[in-house]
Amino acid sequence: MRRIEAAFTYPDPRDWPADAVKNFRRATEPRSLTDVFAFRYSDQSGAFLLEDAVTALQFLPVRRDEWSTELGYPVFAFEWSKLSGYTEKLQAAGYHVWILEKTAQGNPTTSSKVVSITTARNSHTQRRHKWA
Repeated sequence: MRRIEAAFTYPDPRDWPADAVKNFRRATEPRSLTDVFAFRYSDQSGAFLLEDAVTALQFLPVRRDEWSTELGYPVFAFEWSKLSGYTEKLQAAGYHVWILEKTAQGNPTTSSKVVSITTARNSHTQRRHKWA
């Protein structure tokens, strides 16, 4: 177990579940060392996962009930309404925050474009990207 503060331990990254890491990489790559991804689960909730949760923990006010390692890797789950404040703090620390939204499965009436990372980086400070 790694430890940032007494209340926030997390498993060694080498022990994180391979499927979780693979899915995370598929959703977030290519990425730079200063990219942090916020996964939007609903209008009310989101999360930073894996190494992005650890990064967020360094700069954001994380409550004990928002931190979890039950899945075998770090998860910082938060109220989506807090994202703009979190983004400001992470950007002040030199990070770029990208938003990933869950795709609507089985709903053909819901459509959104997947944003090209290269295009988005050139024109926006935040992007919306679809993940499954």
